[in-house]
Amino acid sequence: MLMMSKKIHILHVTATLDPCGGTPVKLLYQVMNSSSHIKFTVCCILVEGDLADKFREVGVEVIELNRQRNFDVRQLTDIMGIVRSRKIDIVHTHFARSNIYSRLAAFLSGKPAIVSEHGIIRNTSFPVVLVDNLFNLFTSHLVANSYATLKSIQKSVYFNRGNMSVIHNGIPDIKLGEGQIPKEKLRQEYGFKENDFIILNVGSHIPSRDHMTLIKTTKKVRTLIPNIKVVQIGDGKDHGSLMGAIKDKGLEKIFFLWGKTKREDVHKFLPVVDVYVNSAILEGFGIATVEAMLCERPVICANSGSLPELITHDEDGLLFEVKNANDLSEKIMSLYESKELRARLGNTARENVLKKFSIKQFVESFEEKYLSTCS
Repeated sequence: MLMMSKKIHILHVTATLDPCGGTPVKLLYQVMNSSSHIKFTVCCILVEGDLADKFREVGVEVIELNRQRNFDVRQLTDIMGIVRSRKIDIVHTHFARSNIYSRLAAFLSGKPAIVSEHGIIRNTSFPVVLVDNLFNLFTSHLVANSYATLKSIQKSVYFNRGNMSVIHNGIPDIKLGEGQIPKEKLRQEYGFKENDFIILNVGSHIPSRDHMTLIKTTKKVRTLIPNIKVVQIGDGKDHGSLMGAIKDKGLEKIFFLWGKTKREDVHKFLPVVDVYVNSAILEGFGIATVEAMLCERPVICANSGSLPELITHDEDGLLFEVKNANDLSEKIMSLYESKELRARLGNTARENVLKKFSIKQFVESFEEKYLSTCS
């Protein structure tokens, strides 16, 4: 138990509180589960986003700056003003722009800064790398969400590397069987048949998600699994090319792009799914993958990025070689052919997630960072 003599006031600075992004959801988990000795304020550099009211419901002030341009220096004075007027103790920043302006604002205000790194993909332009290195000299803690993310950071940040550590994301438990609609009825609601073999993937339509390998794999196994259906949830700049690939391979009736979907709707759909696939080649953590594991879904993941940190091959999931449609096809077939394997992997996945990625360990780890930073 942490012992604090007074409340510690944390200012989270991020771009927006868009519910489709993993980071705003993770921040909401944190503020909802933190001890009463921690107070939070959230600053959104762009727009507040649809999750803002959820934060307000739990007593968090949300401030929208509406600064759309990267090089608008008013962001610096905005954040300094918030730090001073709200008597902020620690500035906790997320993503490139807020990392730059917020760390400088904290330094000029005489307050410590903590930086959270949420993924492997980083801005590698020379000016950003230079500023990252200089500003890390006066950053109290730099916290990565996985060892894969930390390794990526260490390739470009050379100063004050001793302040770097890992805190894995915490995911709230998805209770099974509580008011749950029967699987057969839920399948009918979504337009699927009782015997359909349903594969789910969640992720933005960007190259690093490598949805093309999943499309190629679906083409390979469709004759072996005549009842296969693939649902992909997400959106992004590659949407058009994915649609084109699905049409070119004649998969329009079995491979569905559902677009952006609320997280609670994804949770509702998970019990319908037979297998969850994450084909990403640069995954920083994988919240949706962990949520599938909590629902006892067997998962197949690319052997890349943080994904080997989430699962142990053939214990609580399966790993396949990156971009290898043949290997992914074999893994899907092994699960299709064995209900027992699906059940074993799914049951163990839930048990391991509850041990490794609990909200309790996530929140307490950050509270320890906050306490050590203020002491």
